[in-house]
Amino acid sequence: MDKKHELTERLKVLETEIYEAKLDLKTINSKLDIAYSYEDELVQRQIAAKKKTEELRKEFFKKAGEVSEMYTKMKNIFDVFTGNFYSD
Repeated sequence: MDKKHELTERLKVLETEIYEAKLDLKTINSKLDIAYSYEDELVQRQIAAKKKTEELRKEFFKKAGEVSEMYTKMKNIFDVFTGNFYSD
């Protein structure tokens, strides 16, 4: 009879340890789901940021070309007034 009592107590201890481990497992799983979600959001933000950066880069070069054309026009006018007809 003593052995049954001892085995029953061991089973209760194991059952408690398993229950606690399952709670830990649920907590870890919940944190893992949140981490995956956060990672996905970061990837989406990174893709959006790269797209915006590319758009800004294209806009920059377009505007730089416009400014360059304006300087060329301004130089041509200065060349007329200064008599510098030998340069392009």
